[in-house]
Amino acid sequence: MTKVVEWFGYKLHLLVDVKHEVALAYEVTDTKAGDGETLPALLTQAQANLPDDRIQTLAYDKAADTNEVHAVLSAAKIKPVIQNRSLWKEEHERMLPGHDGNSNIVYDEAGTLYCYDRVSQPMVRHQMAYIGYEPDREAIKYRCPAKHEGWECPMSARCATREVLRQDRPRAREIDLRRFPELPRATKKFEQLVQRPHVGGARERSAENLLGRG
Repeated sequence: MTKVVEWFGYKLHLLVDVKHEVALAYEVTDTKAGDGETLPALLTQAQANLPDDRIQTLAYDKAADTNEVHAVLSAAKIKPVIQNRSLWKEEHERMLPGHDGNSNIVYDEAGTLYCYDRVSQPMVRHQMAYIGYEPDREAIKYRCPAKHEGWECPMSARCATREVLRQDRPRAREIDLRRFPELPRATKKFEQLVQRPHVGGARERSAENLLGRG
């Protein structure tokens, strides 16, 4: 016996001001259209209905975690609040471009930076402290976690982390906009916005979630 399952109808994509619960833009598509594919049209509509720079953040689900979506939002100077899709099959971390095995700084698939204490045995990995974004250089700023939080690291005497980061901060455009958004995923602010998007932000949802399939 063969069971055939088919979907039919439409999807209604809405861009919504989550504070005032007002729809800013909409697009009706067939059920095959991906959530991220309608973003350019939705964003253009929403911006036409709002004052300049009104949209500060935009919350999407993982389906919109694509290079194209991040490029559109970056060009519009909107911070993406999009959780990362897991695409790395075997690797758990990588070194920043230009770094070799002498560096103790790595990043994971979500773009979170870590440094290794190579003095301790076994080695200990620490999450680096995010301290802001530098728009002029499009650089995400991090700091040594021991320096930032005020604790002693066994590797402090020989660690070059602080100097390396001062000279070579991760530049989002040069590395990967999707991996290194302006607002890093491993921050409290990102987690808060995922749960409840920021005033001035917007959330896109399809009719599948809002109304059921048409």
